[in-house]
Amino acid sequence: MIARYIRLKAILRILEKFAELFTGKTEVVSAIETFTDNTNRIGVLLAKLARSRKVLSAPKIDKEIKLRTSLFTLAGLGVTMGSRRKDTPQVNLFKAAKKDSYSAAAWAMLEAAKQAYDELAAFPVVAIKVGVTTEILEAFQLQIQEFGDILDATDAQFKDRKSDRLELKALFSANSTLLKEQIEPVIRFEGAGTPAVLREFLVARRSGARKKPEITEDLLVEISGTVTNIVTGLPVINATVDIAERELITTTDADGYYQFDEVPVGDLIIGCNAPGFRVPEKVKVKAADGESLQVDFNLQPEAGDTPV
Repeated sequence: MIARYIRLKAILRILEKFAELFTGKTEVVSAIETFTDNTNRIGVLLAKLARSRKVLSAPKIDKEIKLRTSLFTLAGLGVTMGSRRKDTPQVNLFKAAKKDSYSAAAWAMLEAAKQAYDELAAFPVVAIKVGVTTEILEAFQLQIQEFGDILDATDAQFKDRKSDRLELKALFSANSTLLKEQIEPVIRFEGAGTPAVLREFLVARRSGARKKPEITEDLLVEISGTVTNIVTGLPVINATVDIAERELITTTDADGYYQFDEVPVGDLIIGCNAPGFRVPEKVKVKAADGESLQVDFNLQPEAGDTPV
């Protein structure tokens, strides 16, 4: 998208340079004004999207790791508490919470932490006897609140990013239409008397064009997903995901998440591999313009290996 934006800025400079050619032509002047506004907005959106998803996820991941650690510890103490009370349902609840501390997805783990807190808070006297002091419980409650808040904030940011990408696509499409239907015809007409404007316009218009004409820049799709250890349920970090036909490759982050932002549409085959895991079957998808596809992989550890 950056290359497309650079071309639009180059065209804007040419339109400004030869502005006198459009004097009195109200329709094309209006089109150029819209084209200018669209291009400026594209620049703003690209600046917002410059921060990668991984950067946005960093604060959430930090608090998630800390909450998982606290839940694992306190759930273990909760099992002891339930055993002392001879409360089998409570023991089972804390055992499930302990498992969720390392195997559940973020939202499920948060709910498990809330349940564990409520159980511990309901029996403060016994909780203190197994080592869960009031201060520890209050700190745990604060962790739960902060992680819930940052989960909401991170989800909102990702929704905004998706909205921004959709707006970008619409703006690029609108500018392409303005150029093709309103601005370029006038420039070609004026080029008969002022060859320089047509020459410079065409150079800017075509610079950086794709070498493969069958793949148009306006037909793009977003593909994302997660890679998970099918045995432990944990994310697989630094797994490689590729789309061979488009010569695209990426790796998963700390959440096992990967994303391809701009993939030309068509029939695609998505592959995945990670050290210590069996190579899964490749996934075939048919990507249509404007779609956001989710392709997840569950990897089976190789015999004798227990990677996380």
